Amino acid sequence: LARLTVRWTARACLAELVMRASASSVLLAFVPLRPTGRRVLSVRASLGVDVGPARADTPSTSRWAHLNAAGSSPPPASVLRAQISHLELEAELGGYAAAQAVAEAERNVYSSCARLLNAASPGEIALLDSSASAFAKAIYSVPLQPGDIMLSLNDAEYAANAVAMLQHAKRCGAQALTIRSTPDGGVDLPLLARLLQRNGKSGGSLGGRGRIRAVCLTHVPSNGGVVADAAAVGEVLRRYAGTPEEGGPLYLLDACQSVGQLAVDVRAIGCDFAAATGRKWLRAPRGTALLYARAALTAAGSDLLAEPPILDHAAAEWLPPVPRLPLGDGGGGALNSGGGA
Repeated sequence: LARLTVRWTARACLAELVMRASASSVLLAFVPLRPTGRRVLSVRASLGVDVGPARADTPSTSRWAHLNAAGSSPPPASVLRAQISHLELEAELGGYAAAQAVAEAERNVYSSCARLLNAASPGEIALLDSSASAFAKAIYSVPLQPGDIMLSLNDAEYAANAVAMLQHAKRCGAQALTIRSTPDGGVDLPLLARLLQRNGKSGGSLGGRGRIRAVCLTHVPSNGGVVADAAAVGEVLRRYAGTPEEGGPLYLLDACQSVGQLAVDVRAIGCDFAAATGRKWLRAPRGTALLYARAALTAAGSDLLAEPPILDHAAAEWLPPVPRLPLGDGGGGALNSGGGA
């Protein structure tokens, strides 16, 4: 963590603000506010970025103190120019032709997101419109059976995640349960280990409650500054339950408030899914998000995931065509392989 000290004089008043922040959060969580009087500003920080050009690419920093990067950050001027440029391209060529013109740049986004998370390949990345939607897709893919358990690892679970867990569990006759956080807000790792030991690698029940099929962790809760030890959770899961291929639970990580602010290495953490948004610490446009899904889960022939409740034509498995029924004298449509008329 870098230490940033800002001092300014405003009339007869001297104020000092000391922050502890990562390289990106210094830029996003604090911008010096212009006081009414004379200002003397000095900044000292050990950052992995050049603060001057970064602020120059964010003109609003000369006018505003923006403290809500956890909600949505002001995009850099370069991002704004890219958005406007693409809208102008669509106005010139139409949406489809404009998309084709930037297809290579879009493919590069998958590659850069994979590098950001240290994913094994760009094929493990999906681009979506929100982190909540991305995480919900992961939740609904958990193959629950009646009596199974989805376990939330802290009592600061994001509301949208909790709703998706409760709904999916209810539909499947399963349960969504939470283990209490430690007094400092962290994950109770010893308790998790005991639960997994009782659960067993062979898929035994948890004290008669059922089998733990998935664990969900919010890396950095929206309502506080706690940073969960996501890698330690992954280690406990592998040690006491094994990987999903070995019968262990799926590990779902909500990294909405951590990606871009902290280093998130999905392979070091050992998670099966990770969701993040673009508009916060990555300073991307609103309506952008990503979902990491470990390749083994989505490989052809894998039975580690349930079929999602909504399947589009891009994700569907295409089969050879079947003969169409001949039209009868009364007319009507012929049936195709999907059962539609």
